[in-house]
Amino acid sequence: MIYFAYGSNMLASRLQRRIESRDLGRAVLSGWRIICNKPSKDGSGKVNITLDPGAEVLGVLYRVDAAGIEDLDAIEYGYERTALMVDGEGGRVLAQVYIWTAASEPLALYRWYLDLVIAGALEHGLPEAYIEQFRRAPIMPEPDGSMLAVDRRKTRGG
Repeated sequence: MIYFAYGSNMLASRLQRRIESRDLGRAVLSGWRIICNKPSKDGSGKVNITLDPGAEVLGVLYRVDAAGIEDLDAIEYGYERTALMVDGEGGRVLAQVYIWTAASEPLALYRWYLDLVIAGALEHGLPEAYIEQFRRAPIMPEPDGSMLAVDRRKTRGG
């Protein structure tokens, strides 16, 4: 199966710690845009996408097996998995995409999570202008009140 990652799972090492996957390169999902409105268990926001006919979401395609998708279904709780056509470096493909469908306002993100998203975008050479939208995202203080990045990449769940 092909999986389209547009948030923290763009970072190959993060996804590899979660499931077995093979990086297939950059991709574009047309007719959608990034919005950080998916609430996490801890009250912070997570990256999501929403329909927008004039927009594009940039991300990364990964090949995963059926067991990997099942594991992602559990990890990406609250998101609905759907199949969408995505333009990859090798052409147009049907990819599995996770979408939070409940209506909600944008939420602040933890710095550590945002750092994972930006690292994945940089790792795959996404344009700086696109990455800038993540850099402008509102940051939520850590529970201890700090705004420092904490290495929680091994934490499962969103």
